Amino acid sequence: MPLGRLFPEDGFLRRRHRHRTAVPIAEVDRLNGELRLEFRPSPEMELPDVALMAPTDYRIWMPFSVNLEFFFPGGDRSHLWMTASPIESGVCRSFWFTCRTADKDGDDQPHLDFQDPVLAENLPVIEAQDPPEIPAPADESSVLADKVSNTYRRWLKELSNAAAEGPQALKDNFASIRLETDAEYTDIELS
Repeated sequence: MPLGRLFPEDGFLRRRHRHRTAVPIAEVDRLNGELRLEFRPSPEMELPDVALMAPTDYRIWMPFSVNLEFFFPGGDRSHLWMTASPIESGVCRSFWFTCRTADKDGDDQPHLDFQDPVLAENLPVIEAQDPPEIPAPADESSVLADKVSNTYRRWLKELSNAAAEGPQALKDNFASIRLETDAEYTDIELS
């Protein structure tokens, strides 16, 4: 499941805010079969007035699911959960839902519409990928802003290699921990 950058070069956020958008470089923690990171816009960053743009916690469950939790001023929150289900080589089905605490009786369409441009700009990139499988990290060039994607791809490659070694190697790899932050996780036990 290719993960897009927080601000794709030619995406709708970048086009509208190219001169004001600095791409934050996230610290990524790897633990309990998932990657965790935070996006906290700087006070100088002018965010577009669109749904689902706020400080965000990302949880990426390996290998194909992600949950984004958005924190809005005043305590409101919203979630976007997505998982990809491979069907065959080069083909997958994506399932997702979104929910919110604000404007519960309001129109859902603006919140659903936010995903359309993101999916539309990622689809041609994904469909043009040849081979359709994610390449090894050494087989692609990247920039610092690709850190989350690169971290994901490296772990996916490690999981693939571990699966080839056998069930215990795969289990051990899922259980591996690499922390870049000082975050205290109360929902899991770190050993």
